[in-house]
Amino acid sequence: MRTTPAVIGLIAFVWAPSARATVVIDVRPASAPNSLSSPSYPAWRDNAIAALLNGSTSGGTPGQPSFYSQVPNNSSLPPAENIVSDFPSWRGRANPGATFGAAFAGEHGNRLAFGLLITRGAGDAPFRIADLSFVMTSNNPSFGFTFAPGSYDYSANFVGILFGPNGALGGGDDTFITTGANTQFVDAIVGRGTGTAPAALSSDPGPTDQNRLDAAALASGNYFLTGTYSLGSATGGATVFFGVPEPGTVTLSLVALAAGVVLARRRKVRAT
Repeated sequence: MRTTPAVIGLIAFVWAPSARATVVIDVRPASAPNSLSSPSYPAWRDNAIAALLNGSTSGGTPGQPSFYSQVPNNSSLPPAENIVSDFPSWRGRANPGATFGAAFAGEHGNRLAFGLLITRGAGDAPFRIADLSFVMTSNNPSFGFTFAPGSYDYSANFVGILFGPNGALGGGDDTFITTGANTQFVDAIVGRGTGTAPAALSSDPGPTDQNRLDAAALASGNYFLTGTYSLGSATGGATVFFGVPEPGTVTLSLVALAAGVVLARRRKVRAT
């Protein structure tokens, strides 16, 4: 069954195709609400997908937990801003309703997500999400994982798109696929992205939830996350640093990792 989400149906933006025939994977990181339990997540996801289709770096209402804002590639964030929890928190702060406002009271932390837009060139054949894979790498071994081909399905999180008569993304004539077999061929895919974050749990040691959040941030240390998608011969990725002093030092971090110099305490990690 093919459906058109309301937030996408309003889009009339025409995404210019590549000058040469090729599949392009564009990856845009963003800090997301906890997709497993945060009440703002569905609205954030819709804002993310609309912004990615529009070529925008943000979307939604500023000052709300559902506001979508991209994190530039190779930028740095505090480790405390990438923690999910099973108690109320937001950007490393417990009791978020008191700190950020009433709209944040029911949030359960944040997870970096590597949003993506995949499009085919005019001369390329359609593709299918069943062939999409993802690899997360980090100098912290706790954060590395792989989603093999066959791991992804069409859904409200990863939307397949069939071009309309204009033969390009946008223009109001596209068909959006959010259900059905992951072997359906499409012309584009837009997704809120796969991501990961350490978890702070109410069962962790500590007298308060804030102590547990602080301990999770301290245990994760300084680290980077690099998310890379592959579809056939096409690849695309991005990197975000957490607590790393100077952006652009990923090469040094990878060398240290390969030499076995960078060590990190393993912690609970939540990936989606």
